[in-house]
Amino acid sequence: MVDEVALPTSFMEILLGIIIRVLMYALIWVIWMLFQEIKKQKQASSPAQKQPNKPRYTPPKPTVDPKLQLRLLNMVAGDHGICYRLVEIARRSNPGRSEQWYWEKAIEDLIRDRR
Repeated sequence: MVDEVALPTSFMEILLGIIIRVLMYALIWVIWMLFQEIKKQKQASSPAQKQPNKPRYTPPKPTVDPKLQLRLLNMVAGDHGICYRLVEIARRSNPGRSEQWYWEKAIEDLIRDRR
């Protein structure tokens, strides 16, 4: 005799089976959506981490008199970082001026502060 599979006999058993399947599919769908969201967030954060840091102080523009640049550089013992920071401070404090003016201002401020 062949074993027969037990079939649901009542409407409640059929309904319970449908509800369980729907809940299983819903759970699988929620897990899949969470996985996709995590994947999207990782991809969004990756390019930001891979980009090299932008230099904080950019080299001077070529419109500045090289003698003026050399004077400021000599005043800070050849430290390019300090030199560019002083010019950047002048640039932030006085927007809209010429590059030449910022270098002159950095020199004047340094002379004043050393007195």
